[in-house]
Amino acid sequence: MAFQKRYSNGQKYRRHYHCGGGRTAVKEAERGIRQGELQRRGIRRVSSGWVLVCVFILAALRLVPAQADSEMPTVLTCSSNGTAMSKVELYFGTARNRHRPVSDPDWAHFVEAQIGPRFPDGFTVLKGQGRWRTSRGAIVKETSHVVIVWYRPAPSVEARIEAIRAAYRRQFSQESVMRADSSGCVSFQ
Repeated sequence: MAFQKRYSNGQKYRRHYHCGGGRTAVKEAERGIRQGELQRRGIRRVSSGWVLVCVFILAALRLVPAQADSEMPTVLTCSSNGTAMSKVELYFGTARNRHRPVSDPDWAHFVEAQIGPRFPDGFTVLKGQGRWRTSRGAIVKETSHVVIVWYRPAPSVEARIEAIRAAYRRQFSQESVMRADSSGCVSFQ
């Protein structure tokens, strides 16, 4: 419950808030111009609710950017024979701390056991040479495998991608598996 005490000169007021248990919290505020003077000058007070509504409207009209341009979703317009799809690239390093590198037979078994069953419609595997900096600052040069999958976005697909990354990190004691996402138009003609 609150009650207000005004001073005779109208310059300050105190608002007392009863907090229970006999305690009272006091808030003070400066009163710059009397209400009558605001009205004579034609100045109206605007509630903070209206200010928020205006900010949201301006954000919706993009007069005030709501997000950085890099965060704005891109709508693809594909030709009549193309389909808008998402692409994920997963980068698997083979170097391991205090272990031999992941061998080609180990990699092939991982692909057959973990990736193939999760993406039976297809994927691409590329082999290359990579270089990266560890969390301790050391530069590591290693053989890398890149798996590329085109798919229609769905929560179940995201779960499958993350399961592959987790399985590789766990099975081969890896610090990370890099993921790069993009989208494009795909045609199988």
